[in-house]
Amino acid sequence: MRRLAIPFVLSAVIAVVAAACASDPEIVEKIVEVPVVEEKIVEVEVEKVVEVETEKIVEVEVEKVIEVETEKILVATPTPDVGTTGPQFGGDLRVVSQGSISTLDPVFSLFYVVGAVGTQMFQGLYGWDANLQSQPRVAESFTLSEDGTEYTFKVRTEVTFHNGDTFKASDAVASINRWRDGGTPAAGMVRRFTDDDALQAVDDSTFTWTFNEPLGAVVFILGIPAGLMPMVPEEMAATPFTEPTPENIGTGAYKFVEWLQGDKVVLERHEGFVARSEPSTPGAYAGENIAYLDTVTFLEIPDEETKIAGLETG
Repeated sequence: MRRLAIPFVLSAVIAVVAAACASDPEIVEKIVEVPVVEEKIVEVEVEKVVEVETEKIVEVEVEKVIEVETEKILVATPTPDVGTTGPQFGGDLRVVSQGSISTLDPVFSLFYVVGAVGTQMFQGLYGWDANLQSQPRVAESFTLSEDGTEYTFKVRTEVTFHNGDTFKASDAVASINRWRDGGTPAAGMVRRFTDDDALQAVDDSTFTWTFNEPLGAVVFILGIPAGLMPMVPEEMAATPFTEPTPENIGTGAYKFVEWLQGDKVVLERHEGFVARSEPSTPGAYAGENIAYLDTVTFLEIPDEETKIAGLETG
């Protein structure tokens, strides 16, 4: 059987070789193995660390404080009777000024605190009483012309200034003229009704004041305490109203002693003061105005608590 198979195999080989040698070639498909890259997507879990800025919260405990402003009222009690009768002389009155004292000239400055000090040192021709009626102070009397335009004033010849000089009509004329140039509403009214030479000294005790037309409020104006018309020596009154006077000389019940600017002003009783015979009334600028105190001191204390402590402790 094996012998029979051999011839057949040889025949097949010969046939193949013969076919390869033939003139018309056959196309032989050749299978070539080509490596193929296979893309494979693999999902992998990756742990990612992310730094996150966190907000730091600090709890602060806030204490709410409510300040309540209270007004402290101090009531002065009368001094016990120690067996004396009538007014007594002596002592020092210490007063806390309402504000800073920049000058002692009540014509140069219209601040209330300046007037408060000035009314102790200076007098006007007239002053208001408790009923706001003008009463004589260093004036003695006046008469008015029939047409109501000319006033004739008499001054008190016994009045002296703090420096010992006698108060005269020429001092009054110079003092009124300086006040007339100033800035008060009353001075502005007077300027409208008068000329620059309206005031004339007749003698040491008499002067005249002439108006262009009647002005019924003249004597009332002379007594106004606010915007005081202080009587000063003629040479002091020559100072323009835009400048403070170089000295502090008046005819009032107290005279100037010392001024430490920003600290205190000290006044003392004017021993040469000649009081009027009419009695004074509380709160008035007229009458006898007797100086019972030895000294009056105006203090500048800006702190309110310090003021109250000083009043409580004396």
